[in-house]
Formats: sequence, structure tokens, C-alpha cells
Amino acid sequence: MVLSSRLELDAARLWKERPPRIHHAKKQALFALMGGAARSPMGTLHASRWSPGDLAMVLGADRPGARVASVDGPYTYADPGAEVDAWHVNFADPELFAFYGGPAFAQDEIQVAEHPILASLREALKDDPSFPPRTREGERPTPVLVRGVERWGAIDTRPPLAEPYGIYGQRLGRASDEALAQAVTRLSDRHRTNLIAMAAPQGGGRYAVDELRDVLATAVTAFAAARAESAAFAPGARVRICTGHWGTGAFGGNRVLMAAAQLVAARFAEIDELLYYSLDADAARAFGKGKQVSDGFTAGTSFDAVVATFDAMGFEWGRSDGN
Repeated sequence: MVLSSRLELDAARLWKERPPRIHHAKKQALFALMGGAARSPMGTLHASRWSPGDLAMVLGADRPGARVASVDGPYTYADPGAEVDAWHVNFADPELFAFYGGPAFAQDEIQVAEHPILASLREALKDDPSFPPRTREGERPTPVLVRGVERWGAIDTRPPLAEPYGIYGQRLGRASDEALAQAVTRLSDRHRTNLIAMAAPQGGGRYAVDELRDVLATAVTAFAAARAESAAFAPGARVRICTGHWGTGAFGGNRVLMAAAQLVAARFAEIDELLYYSLDADAARAFGKGKQVSDGFTAGTSFDAVVATFDAMGFEWGRSDGN
């Protein structure tokens, strides 16, 4: 992978100069419940933007102690301890954090709501030609990593007062103020998250070879960048990726393929741990099938051979979930 841009930003100054612009009333309510504009973030944000490098790579031998695990439910952000440097994947739009202030409330927007300084980062990057707020540039993936992000709140998308439908996606607009208050748990300023914002491609029908290559190149680039950032900021720590069914909601990606691609990408990038979060039994089964595909690739398998195998399997796009 190739480092394209890097910024170090004082969070308090960024917050003051580029406050979030939240238009949607329900998101304004969530923001207020976590402290709102009167609360100020602390510390330094480390933002970096990456692009694919030489993809003429092969899988190495199985690494001692490498771990892959399926986890039920949504992301957890527990402190991993000093021995682990954890990264959470943001299922990004090609426009970085672009919909944080409007009615959309899928995984991308939920993460920004829980980490409001990301909205300020978006506002600042819109005026920075050296670091455009995009996770894709034309046909090329350009994942963005953000390190040291304060997490101000935990949002439960299924609070009891919003049952049976919850507040995920378009349902946020129908939630009562009481349900939103029940959904938010305010956190202290000590909570920090490292994020990988990477956008999946969009399509339909049978995956083309170029689409398969793009999926794998995006994940390899992002995960290898995380490993490089961890080596720089937390030398000696085990690198953990926390992810899930990336690109399978609004973009309609194939769940089995997206699991397999991320698992193989983690092997190419020599990631120590990958935790894969699934929201339901069907998603967990899709992860299991994806793991079977990934486990079938032996040491010495090239990037191009993985793409060719994916192509031979005839993966089909699904449908957008409308969120």
C-alpha cells in the first residue's frame, strides 16, 4: 500500500473551528444526549489516506498465534489492553462520513454519531486539497484511517421503547425522544477508537473480475495500512481488526464473498487477530462459508489466484437494504 496523505490534528481546536453540521432533528437529539457542542474532545487525531501498491503478493505460511473469531451481535469497543492495537472498520461511503448530519443512520452514520469529532474531520477535509475526504478516487480505493477518536456514547439500535423495529436506518426518523434517551449511554472521554474507513464497490448481477479484484485490493490496502500504523504508534502490539458484513447493506454485496475477501486480506496483511461481528444467524452462517473459502487458500497462493478462484465460484450481487 502507498501512503497518500497524513494529518495530525488537535481535537479541541478542530472541534472549535469545524463544528459538526447536524441537520436532522433526531440526530441533534442524539448529539445532545452525548454532551453536544458544549463538550470538547481532547488529544490528537492521526488521519491517513492510502492507495493500493504492488499487488503481486502471495500468502505466507500460517502465523503462530493468529486468530479469527465470529462474534454475535454489533460491534463492541472494549479496551483491548496494552498488548493489542485494535481497529474498527467503518463501512464507508465513497464520500467520507458524508451523511452524518442527515436522515441516514446505517453503520457509517452510527459510528459518526458515537464519535462526533469525525464530523469535524469531514468538515475540515472538505477544504483540504491535499487530503480529499474520499475513500475512493475514480476506480481506485483510497481507504482512510483515523487513530485516537474519542467515543462519546454507545447507541443501542434496539432500545425497548422502539421495539419491534428499532432505530436503525430510516427508522431513526420515527423514534420518540424517550426511545432515543433510552438508546444512548454516555461515555467518558477516556474511550478511544481507531477506525478504518473503506468503501465497498457497488454493482449487480454476477461479479465481474474487476469488481472482485477491487474488493480484495480495498481490504488488503486498508488492513496493511492498519498494520503499518500500529507498528508506528504501538510497536510490538498485536494488531486486531474488528469488522463484519462490509458492503452488504446499502451496497448489496454478497455476504459470503465479503467475508472471504476480508479474511484473505487479513492473511495477506499479516493481521494477528480478526473479529467478525454478525447480527443474526444467517450472517453468522455466511461468515462460516466465507471462512471455508478463505481456509482453502494455502501458503504461496497469489493475489491474482485468489481473484481467479472467486471468479470461478460465480458470486452474485444481492440487493440494497435501503439503508
